[in-house]
Formats: sequence, C-alpha cells, structure tokens
Amino acid sequence: LFFFLACGCHPYGSTRKDCLQDTGECACHSFATGRQCDKCIDSSLSLTERGCVNLNKNRRRPRTCRDLNCLFEGICQTINGHPRCTCQHVTCTSDEQRSMNICASDGRTYKSKCDIKKQQCLKQ
Repeated sequence: LFFFLACGCHPYGSTRKDCLQDTGECACHSFATGRQCDKCIDSSLSLTERGCVNLNKNRRRPRTCRDLNCLFEGICQTINGHPRCTCQHVTCTSDEQRSMNICASDGRTYKSKCDIKKQQCLKQ
C-alpha cells in the first residue's frame, strides 16, 4: 500500500503536477520559487501561464541601468546606449562547478550547477 503526498504544485510555477515525495517540494520553472512554486523570485515579476514574467517589460524599455533589475548575479552595463544585464560576474562555489549532468526545469541537461546559474542569468 502506497500513499502519496498531496503536493498542491502551482500549475503556472511548477514543471510537473507531482512533487518530491520525501519533502513535498515541487519542481519550479525558472524564476518561480516556494515549496509549491507559487511565487516569483523577484517582486518585479508576476506568475502567469507563461511562468514568472515581467509584465511591464513590453510597456516601457528601461532607459538607464537604474530602470533595469538584473537577477542571478547579472550586472547592468550600458551597451550601445542601452542598459543590458551582463553575466560575466556570475560566481560559483567549487561544489557548483563540479561536473555532473543535471536536468533542469527547462527540460535541458547541463554539465554542472554552475552552468545552470550562468544560463539563468543569460536568459533574463
């Protein structure tokens, strides 16, 4: 006889309906967080059918770095007169740099946790 935990994974924030049975935690899409993946990691993002997105992104382009919120250790730099998040300063611990194949919430396999961190920064 098996019993499964009721997960309550958020349909927009989680990658699956089921959860880790030992902890009850759901697998979250990029930028989603919380035990049930029901929150976004940053208050400038909103949880929608498309995941955590910046709803203001299409309304007004940032004119300066002061207007741009870079996540995942990204640093704003002005390039060709436009503010952009750059990711060359992403730092990783030795554990994160250790080579191992990891399947991430975007369905892709990365060679290390560090690789995932860098890709999260680049995709913002």
